[in-house]
Amino acid sequence: MTGLPSRLRVFGQMLKVSIPITLSSSFMSIMVVLDTSIVLGRLQNALMYSEADANALFGIYTRGLTVYNLPPALIVPVSVSIVPAIAAAIARKTEDEAKSIMQSSMKLNNLLAMPACAGIVVLSSPILVALFGDGRQLTANVLMILGAASYFVCLQLVTMAILQAHGFERIALLTFPAGAIVRISLSYLLAGYRRSVYSARRSPRSRASWSCRR
Repeated sequence: MTGLPSRLRVFGQMLKVSIPITLSSSFMSIMVVLDTSIVLGRLQNALMYSEADANALFGIYTRGLTVYNLPPALIVPVSVSIVPAIAAAIARKTEDEAKSIMQSSMKLNNLLAMPACAGIVVLSSPILVALFGDGRQLTANVLMILGAASYFVCLQLVTMAILQAHGFERIALLTFPAGAIVRISLSYLLAGYRRSVYSARRSPRSRASWSCRR
């Protein structure tokens, strides 16, 4: 019985740390669902696309996301491994060691993410042709933008791991909702902007038919 209070205290500390991390991670899945519904809805309501045409255009974006997620996949093992290493250094009160680990993790992030993201931007068209047989310029343009954005996702993974190691995991509960508001607003505005899809000089039917061609 003497060990019961300490076990409850440890369990409470685990919940205090894990709940903010779980909630912040769930924001990403929620944002994917919201982004899909908003973009498809705007394509149909604002630009008057049919459901099939809107899905075809949204498919161009999702195809780019497949490649967009590759650089962050390289950084996830780095972000996972530095959390216990930094936390242990802080617990030992060796600030220099913790600082060294953080600097090394940022360098490793740049070493892996920068070439990968730059390669996606520069070689977007060959990558799509090699992986999907898709040589459309519109798809390549979308992937170029996603490739540049992918670096900041990699940076976010490492910085969030550093914050978690320092016990600041609750910061994500503030930053993620703020980012979600910005993303939803931009998705709503840009998805309904005619020139952001292809060209205002073509009809919705001809643009969607062009986007579906191989």
